[in-house]
Amino acid sequence: MSQDSVPYLRALLDIVPVAVTGVDVRGLVTHWNAVATELYGIPENEILGRPLRDFFRQDDLIVLTVLETGQPVYRSYHRPRGDRHVLINARPIFQNGELLGAVASEQDITQLINLYNDLTTANFNLERLEKAVKSHGPSGAFDHIQGESPAIKEAIRMAQKVALTDATVLITGESGVGKELFARAIHAASPYHQGPFVALNCGAIPAALFESELFGYERGAFTGAEPKGNPGKLTLAKRGTLFLDEIGDLALDLQVKLLRVLQEQSYYRLGGTAPLRLEARILAATNRSLEEMMKRGSFRRDLYFRLNVISLRIPPLRQRPEDIPAITEFLMQQFAFQYGKPAPRLSPAALNVLMEYDWPGNLRELRNVVERAVILSEGDTILPADLALPPPDETGPPHFSPASAPDREDPEKQRLLQALSQAKGNKSQAARILGITRATLYSRLQRYGHSL
Repeated sequence: MSQDSVPYLRALLDIVPVAVTGVDVRGLVTHWNAVATELYGIPENEILGRPLRDFFRQDDLIVLTVLETGQPVYRSYHRPRGDRHVLINARPIFQNGELLGAVASEQDITQLINLYNDLTTANFNLERLEKAVKSHGPSGAFDHIQGESPAIKEAIRMAQKVALTDATVLITGESGVGKELFARAIHAASPYHQGPFVALNCGAIPAALFESELFGYERGAFTGAEPKGNPGKLTLAKRGTLFLDEIGDLALDLQVKLLRVLQEQSYYRLGGTAPLRLEARILAATNRSLEEMMKRGSFRRDLYFRLNVISLRIPPLRQRPEDIPAITEFLMQQFAFQYGKPAPRLSPAALNVLMEYDWPGNLRELRNVVERAVILSEGDTILPADLALPPPDETGPPHFSPASAPDREDPEKQRLLQALSQAKGNKSQAARILGITRATLYSRLQRYGHSL
């Protein structure tokens, strides 16, 4: 290039509507136009002649990846910084077969991405409103329970049938499976749906206070009582539903008193003399085996049969892994809306981790994992590292299937190699499978000493 053409080149660089970056073979910046300055807030005189990696993270430097691989990149989506989205074109520069450097142009599409995210959030909000309207009443009471697996659909079918009656229902299942969610849906679909839904956790209230919480007390019933008295949960649930959670934690003497209420359909407040009629439907739930407790004498057989008119078992999450993608997508949208963030997407590798995990905490644990990932993830894609799931030895039983046993030694490396195999060695395709940029893929392959 002649010396006379330099001013023309500089003028051209400053009028093109894209950010232009040039680097030499050492990665030092040789060209940096006005749009690049505007896009990244780095003045030309501060970056020219300096290593580009001094200003960006290694994983965000596609132009350096092109420099290293000698392979061009065309119209590739890239996120060089958390608040910037670009389409990038980059290619190496050769002269007489010798590598001189590389150049990249970046078109800022941040506004388009933000507009798309706003639209996605608005659509999600609209769907939530539509579901809320639809579920306001018996017909849509179960619409918010996610899942299409045979196990959960059978539980919903059974719950829908019993909801139409006033029968006492015993809901069983592991901790975190959504027993109260089902109880609320049964209430909403029942003849009692216009009345209150009152929940009482039998394991969270000291035995000495439980009786007054359940039955209530008259004013002056005992020292320290509220001057106005306490109506009690049985009265508060009048013409509605009383949900007794963790019923297996109820002390034996209190089991006797609850049994009497169910048998006689009436009760007395503490300090009261007039019987009060039971006008609430009773639903109970437990994560314990009441059958085993009956054998040990820690749960009354007669109370069990009073409560267990209808038995509804909620399956654990590990027995319906096919529901995990839909539930996770719903939760990601929900938390993105709640925290005012763009709705992320779940990388295939992260989905594999969720599908293989054993979920000892069930839906409650999945909800916590997704909420944490949405809050802490820095990009627009949730990766396996964002999930922060504990390794198998921290939770007792193994969480991964035998087929995934090699992952335990180095799960990230295994997933990288699997993606490359699936993409038949095409690194761009492998990066898309993993939900990461091509530059990130190269960086991680180099970390494991894999030949590029």
